[in-house]
Amino acid sequence: DEQDKNGAGALFAQSEGAGAEEPTTVKMKADQQPQHYLVSEADYQGLQAEADGKQEVAAKGCRDPAFAVAFLATAGVMVYYATQGFDTVFNSADDDCEGEDDGCISAGTIDDLLWGDDTDSDMGKLVSCFLGMAVFAALMCVVWMSLVMKYPESYITCGFYTYVCVIAICCGLAFTYGQAVTAMICLFILMVLWCQWRRIKARIPFAAANLATACTALNAHKSVMCVVIFMIVLSLAWSFTVALAASAIFNSSAQVSGIVVFLVLVAYYWGGMICANVSHVTIAGTVGSWWFSPPEDASSSYAVTSSFTRAMTSSFGSIAFGSLLVAMLEAMKQMCREAQRQNNSMLACCAACIIGCIEGLVRYINRYAFCYVGLYGHDFCAAGSHVFGLFNHRGWWTTLLNDDLIGNALNYGALMVGLVCGVGGLVVSKIVFTDASDELMYVLIVYGFITGFVMACVTANSVYSAVATVYVAFAESHVALQNNHPDTFYRLYEAWHHFHPQLVTYIVVQQQAPYGQIYSQGEAQSAPVVSAVHVDQNGEPVY
Repeated sequence: DEQDKNGAGALFAQSEGAGAEEPTTVKMKADQQPQHYLVSEADYQGLQAEADGKQEVAAKGCRDPAFAVAFLATAGVMVYYATQGFDTVFNSADDDCEGEDDGCISAGTIDDLLWGDDTDSDMGKLVSCFLGMAVFAALMCVVWMSLVMKYPESYITCGFYTYVCVIAICCGLAFTYGQAVTAMICLFILMVLWCQWRRIKARIPFAAANLATACTALNAHKSVMCVVIFMIVLSLAWSFTVALAASAIFNSSAQVSGIVVFLVLVAYYWGGMICANVSHVTIAGTVGSWWFSPPEDASSSYAVTSSFTRAMTSSFGSIAFGSLLVAMLEAMKQMCREAQRQNNSMLACCAACIIGCIEGLVRYINRYAFCYVGLYGHDFCAAGSHVFGLFNHRGWWTTLLNDDLIGNALNYGALMVGLVCGVGGLVVSKIVFTDASDELMYVLIVYGFITGFVMACVTANSVYSAVATVYVAFAESHVALQNNHPDTFYRLYEAWHHFHPQLVTYIVVQQQAPYGQIYSQGEAQSAPVVSAVHVDQNGEPVY
């Protein structure tokens, strides 16, 4: 029957004239793509929302306001002590460098190191080279992301092969130089990688589709990188402020309590984590705007502005809450490491290891919890609850392997960008500064590598945030992507179906009525409910 082949025809063919009360299930073939089922305008008014797991957007207002107030109070205290520490630090530095024999580095010393004794300095040309290399690093990041978007599956596969080649080379070198223990360790790692490859190769298509979708969403809102860069600058400013405040606090008394040290560490890590998570929530909100908006509206710059505004206002308390948990664990870990260093305590070493494991778990949960905060505006506790529900339905192992594939590929890409920019620094030193010293060549090489690597890491972290958001949104609200970006949806669906070939799509029609019947306002509850439910071979919903 042609209607059975089309799916939608089968759905309405059984409902026409039936008037049955029991739900009717129509089974599609596993290799058939999901379709967007259209109904008449009259029926549409009576249809209820699809059961796609979409979360309700939280009500307006500030979530977790107590933690926002607590951080603002902490910031005020740090700024107050930083103003006192500023004069102490810089006045002391000026006093120490009044003479020329105090070990201070002068401008003349720097010129001698960079240009040599017989060469005139050319700082203007050096600054121009620095700026040009920064532009080159940014261009390399653009080229890198373009390749990722065009060849995501090949990129992830090559990243894994690159890691295997590096370990194999290390193994060969170890055998060559007679390092048997190192060689055996490398062989063991290669065996683990071979087992890992057999486990993850079927997951690469979905990871590649996830990565390509994240890059597509960020490409539609390039201005989100301005928010990321701004938060990095703000994080550096916070580190400088806390350093000055710590100088004033520690110099105010001969002996400082361990509690004070712990609180200063918490303040330091708290501010840095908030800056990073504000960027993460902004990216999540921006990807969500692209996800839930049609193509003609997805490139609006208001998506970034509104997402950043929500992150700094209504969701700031939730960000502060989650960041505080990680900051306290990080501070406790550093205190344990310091105790281990001073006392060589085994107990402190074990405590630092346990706290580090807990911190890693909390960071991982926070990464997805902040996606819910950015997408749906939940408070932190509700977002964490949704994360556990997501992991229960999708599986911890599937999520971890997906993140591992994408994360490793992005890390390798960032390292390659840094190496290319380092080579660029070498070329500049040979072409532009032909008579300069070796120290200048090393400066340009190191500067090129660091600049390229840092820019690539910023880009990779932004993409990594977008990848987590795509994973959450696809699990919770895949119908919105199907309606607004069908090509992207089918690419994700086909990849997921490739990984789960046992998936069967069921079309469920509840409270059937003759097709074409018009429902009034009061009869909306009796309208047919149409939903596409994807289940596994045991009949359990997958998403």
